Amino acid sequence: MSGDGKTVLGVTDTSITECVIPDGVTAIGNQAFSGCKSLNEITIPDGVTTIGNDAFYDCNSLKEITIPDSVTTIGESAFRNCTSLEKVIIPDGVTEIGNMAFGDCKLLKTPLMSKSVFAYLNPELGLKEYAIPEGIMKIAGSAFWECESLEKVTIPDSVMEIGELAFSGCKSMKSALMNKSVFVYLNPELGIKEYAIPEGITAIGNSAFEDCKSLEKVTIPDSVTAIGTRAFKNCESLNEITIPDGVTKIGDTAFWECKLLKEVTISEGVTEIEEYAFSRCKSLKEMVIPDGVTKIGGQAFMDCESLEMVTIPDSVTEIGYHAFCDCRSLKAPLMNKSVFVYLNQYLNLKEYDIPEGIKEIAVGAFRCCYLLKKVTIPDGVTKIGGYAFEGCESLKEVIVPEGVTTIEKMAFNGCKKLKAIYFPQSLEFVGSYIFNYCKALQKICIPVGTLDKFRKIIPKDYLKLLVEEEPKPKKKKGTSKKS
Repeated sequence: MSGDGKTVLGVTDTSITECVIPDGVTAIGNQAFSGCKSLNEITIPDGVTTIGNDAFYDCNSLKEITIPDSVTTIGESAFRNCTSLEKVIIPDGVTEIGNMAFGDCKLLKTPLMSKSVFAYLNPELGLKEYAIPEGIMKIAGSAFWECESLEKVTIPDSVMEIGELAFSGCKSMKSALMNKSVFVYLNPELGIKEYAIPEGITAIGNSAFEDCKSLEKVTIPDSVTAIGTRAFKNCESLNEITIPDGVTKIGDTAFWECKLLKEVTISEGVTEIEEYAFSRCKSLKEMVIPDGVTKIGGQAFMDCESLEMVTIPDSVTEIGYHAFCDCRSLKAPLMNKSVFVYLNQYLNLKEYDIPEGIKEIAVGAFRCCYLLKKVTIPDGVTKIGGYAFEGCESLKEVIVPEGVTTIEKMAFNGCKKLKAIYFPQSLEFVGSYIFNYCKALQKICIPVGTLDKFRKIIPKDYLKLLVEEEPKPKKKKGTSKKS
């Protein structure tokens, strides 16, 4: 039990057969009863609002459970693999049901749902057709997972949100699933090569075209404003895509591992490209990111091994970790007027001068530039992102200029030959593990008279390396050198 007595964190004896959760509890924590294989009776009091991820995972003896009216959230895999579970009552007030919340509950005799969320259809029922009731607003992740006999599903117009992998493994589905506004699912087994999403559709749901490996071309109408998570993941034959003007965000993993994707046209309405959006698109050679995009998520273009040129507009202010990692064909450093984004390690540069005007060095910008011996950071830079110089094994000395206020975590992690670093008086924050595995580091130079200040911001493991020493005068800039 948590200190305040409001959350069940776990049990000391997983062999229990019965449990009455006391009044006053408001949450059942993640994995709280996971693996209690003999648990056959559980009483959950009114007042509990949350059942956490994996809370009753693998409770094989549970046959029936009543979820009280107070519950609003049921987490991922909360009752997964409760193989004896025959009956569950989900109250109308439940608005969030996680992916696979009731997965592999093979004895459930009826579909599970609240007033607004469809939770689960047991594949063992062997249904060929099913009509989701009117009023359902969301289909939970993996809700129809591996319902291989299902040929037709009617989706009411009230449905606006589709969880990830909601219809994955529905191999007998004979036509595309959609309502008037949401495109829900195209069965990969149909082997369709070209598909035009109907005009009027406003959202492409999560996992809508996932694993459609035969799909070569898809036409997205101008009415579409949202592309969901994993929408086109593993569409291995898809070779071009145009994202219309109304779309503002490209979802997480949306085009992950579309191996033959060569041409991507992104409209100027897009403001965010989420994590892994185009990761492992190995045929992509050029990417023009339009003005208006402000955020590129972590690993968004990771392992796009043929990518040679990327245009990053000045509107981009946030770059996630590994956004362009292993884009080994990039011919030039990536940046806009204020953010230095990425230096391709395969250019094998030994020296590099970051251009004047740059204000921020992005997360992982120089990561794994193993041969880089010297980098010049210009005046005007105020922030060095996390992991910025991680794995720069040949760096021996770094001068951080006056004006830098923030150096985020693990910025110099793994700089094995780094002997000295010069910090400015302006520095206010230093992240954790900044010098992790910097075994050659001998001194952290700080301006005279600032020892007390730096003792408060430098991680304690490095305090003994602090040396008050005037900043070294800048040497005249040279040119970038290649090995």
